[in-house]
Amino acid sequence: MIITSNFDPELLELLSSGLPDLATITLDRNGLVLNWNDGAYQFFDTDKSAAVGKPLDNLLGGVYTQAFFKEPQNEATFVINGSQKIKLFLKACKGNFLCLCYRSSAVLDTLSENIEDGFLMLDKQMRYSFVGRQVCAIMGKTIDELIGKYIWDVFPDVVGSPTYYAIESSVATGEPVVIEDHYEPLGIWHESRIYPGKQGLTIFISDVTKRKRTEQELNDIFASAPDIICVVGTDRFFKKINPAMCRILGFTEKEILSMPIDSLIYPDDVEISRERMKAFVDGGALELYFENRYVRKNGSIVHLGWTATKGQLRNVLYCLAKDISDRKILEDRLLKTGRLAGIGSWDMDVINGTITWSEIDRELHQAPLSFKPDKHNILRFYGAEERKMLRQAIRLAITRAEAFDIELEMTTYLGKRRWVRMIAETEQQNGRCVRVYGSFQDIDDKKRTELALLATLSEKDTILESIGDGFFSVDNNFIVTYWNTAAAKMLDKPKEQILGKHLWAEFPSAKERLSYNYYYKVLNEGKAAHFEDHYPIVNKWFGISAYPSTHGLSVYFKDITVRKENDLRLRQLNAELEMASRRYEQLFQLSPLPKWVFDTETLYFLDVNQAAVKHYGYSYEEFLTMTLKDIRPVETVDDLLKAASQRKVNSGLFQAGNFKHRKKDGTIIEVEIQSNALEYYGRPARIVSAMDVTEKIQHLTAIEDRNRKLQDISWMQSHVIRSPLSRIMGLVNLLENINTTPVEKEEIIGYIKTSANELDKVIRNIIDSADPSK
Repeated sequence: MIITSNFDPELLELLSSGLPDLATITLDRNGLVLNWNDGAYQFFDTDKSAAVGKPLDNLLGGVYTQAFFKEPQNEATFVINGSQKIKLFLKACKGNFLCLCYRSSAVLDTLSENIEDGFLMLDKQMRYSFVGRQVCAIMGKTIDELIGKYIWDVFPDVVGSPTYYAIESSVATGEPVVIEDHYEPLGIWHESRIYPGKQGLTIFISDVTKRKRTEQELNDIFASAPDIICVVGTDRFFKKINPAMCRILGFTEKEILSMPIDSLIYPDDVEISRERMKAFVDGGALELYFENRYVRKNGSIVHLGWTATKGQLRNVLYCLAKDISDRKILEDRLLKTGRLAGIGSWDMDVINGTITWSEIDRELHQAPLSFKPDKHNILRFYGAEERKMLRQAIRLAITRAEAFDIELEMTTYLGKRRWVRMIAETEQQNGRCVRVYGSFQDIDDKKRTELALLATLSEKDTILESIGDGFFSVDNNFIVTYWNTAAAKMLDKPKEQILGKHLWAEFPSAKERLSYNYYYKVLNEGKAAHFEDHYPIVNKWFGISAYPSTHGLSVYFKDITVRKENDLRLRQLNAELEMASRRYEQLFQLSPLPKWVFDTETLYFLDVNQAAVKHYGYSYEEFLTMTLKDIRPVETVDDLLKAASQRKVNSGLFQAGNFKHRKKDGTIIEVEIQSNALEYYGRPARIVSAMDVTEKIQHLTAIEDRNRKLQDISWMQSHVIRSPLSRIMGLVNLLENINTTPVEKEEIIGYIKTSANELDKVIRNIIDSADPSK
């Protein structure tokens, strides 16, 4: 509804001139028609001549009374012709009345009731003379609070605001003004479009709070986004950039805005960048993705992925860019890896039928850059059977979203025959396949090797039956499809009893073994597995290799029971050896005799016990820096080296014997050596036991000296003592002769005395020789 006060007749006449559903009628004080416009003619279906001078009540069907004209301003709603709802507005004007009528469905009703913008009019005294419904909603006021009121009395807090100065400026200059302002009391942003006229101002007010908030959010996103957001002119200058661009490129905003794009782009990419922009601007596409390289301020290169979008303005583009340097590095590595592995990638757009090849894909096809692959010309690389297989795979991928993995033999662009593997997945949108993509791998060497192997194994059954290892195969449901003689023997299950049977039904206890889990893993993952397992039923260990096949699983196994038993025995022996090693260590260290281990090639000490440390006076650490030469007297070193040299060709050296050794304090001792050969941590060595026999040898020497003296005494006994004793005995015999004269007896007794003295002297000499103190 529009409520009016102090109508501007010129404005109303202007409004009504082009609106047939709006009638403008001038009445006198008695309600007689004085003037009748074309809108009134169409409104009431009565021409001007028939209406002028008649009471308006006649036209309205007597629906109002004279009381309606008693007020200088009034309004009412009537129903005429039983159904037409009209609104009537009355205003005193220059002694008469000006009446405005319109149907409730008319344009002005739509203008006042349905437009989103608020609509109001101010007279020359800046009082509200016309207020739309939306104005009340925006300002939070009722119509009664506004009509006829001075604007700044109603909104004193607006005085001094941008809205205030905009209204005052429009009044003063007579020029339209558009202003956006924030009204703090209501917390709203509004846009006011102010139009001055002869009778005052017409103002349209829009609540732009949501837009302003959105703009602020967009500004926040623009400022804080980690990726580049910018506006680019077709003159190849940036018009607006966000902080991320400065951070990524290292330039200030002022520097970037003053530089042409070409000075930032990597030189090799400039020409193609110019061509791409021209083609995009002139073309029909609204969005474009591309990648190029920029040069940072420090001279380094950054790879950027761009999305450019056209706007309403033809001379600018709105762009987003992401730093894809890390991705490009990975792509480069992937490309190199793919080239080494012979793996490329491809992509088919199902909608437009285009196919994209990777660089490696093109190399595998040996196709020139001028060759543009599509769903038709790629078939030229394949023979009839391969074409049929490829068509079928692609058809099922598109119609049923079935991925595929096929091997084909192709003929390259240059005529070379090559086996390839093609793997594909699909992309669906709204239940429809829009894209098929995958990898393309060179398997020529592998495939030809495989074919050659198959050719050599044409008599597979004979070979499998002749091998000593067990072999069997099952399908995807573990139904046994092959069972060779070795398998029947090792698993005690004849071929005729197992073929066509379920493996786990025949060997139910095997479900608890490793084999059960490994077989399912190989079948599900498609990767071979090698493991060992024990079958209690036959009490055997088996080494098992399981391989996935096209239709199931192939298993090779061999009896490794003996090896496992040997392994167990070896572990036991190692344990015993470890125990023996500990006993040796105890015996070695606890021995009261000095012991050591030395390297037979370098003569360095490798280990010594505490008895050796104590007896020789060297510390353990000192010993480990010494050789056998360091404990031998200087005069015996040459003999040692000679013996060591001969040891290399005669393992019998370094046997038991007595040698002279030198202690740390220089004392020379006699030692009795016992040694045995051994390997010490991978080095040829000998373990030596040394007994100090210095005192023993000294004692034996003393005994030998005494023995020599006793020999001398014996000699004396046998020679020196015997001579005088023999004479005495002879003289005694003479005395016993009865014929001996006294003189002769006296002479004989003299001789006896002389011999006795001589014997006494000899005995004394013997006693003196036997005295150890002399």
